Parts: sequence; structure tokens; C-alpha cells
Amino acid sequence: MNEAGITIDEACVNNVIGTEEDFERNCNPDGSVKKQSETTTISLKNSDKSVTLDNTYIQFGLAVVVVTVLLILGLIIRKKSRKSGK
Repeated sequence: MNEAGITIDEACVNNVIGTEEDFERNCNPDGSVKKQSETTTISLKNSDKSVTLDNTYIQFGLAVVVVTVLLILGLIIRKKSRKSGK
């Protein structure tokens, strides 16, 4: 909700968002709210190069890393418990 107490949906439909620039950034020409992109852009410092990734790939990669770390920790703990049990 904005300071007027209405939702972004209502503001787009009624075209009551602050400036024309704000309307173009937040609303489609038909008065519906623009959907936020589900991508992440990574820019390299001191370079004009950038990479845009879908957030689903980032989440999947993070899940793979977490599961891998947990498996490695489990193997290490299992190995240490076997050594101390002998």
C-alpha cells in the first residue's frame, strides 16, 4: 500500500500513481500491475559484462550445494564415529 492507502492494483487501474515515470515502471498500459522479473543480473566489477540468470537455477544450485555439504559432513561424522568405536 502507498501513502494514499490504496493498493498498487487500484493505483494502476485508476492511474493515480505519482508521476508518469512511476506509472510506466509499475503498471502496464492496460492498467494492470507489471510482474517483477524472476531473474538476477550479476555484473562484473570494472567490466561491461553481465550475466542474467533465472532465479530457479540459482535456487537449484544452492540446494545442490547444501545437500552436498550435508552429505560430506555426514560421511565425515560417520568415519570419525567408526574410528572412535574401535
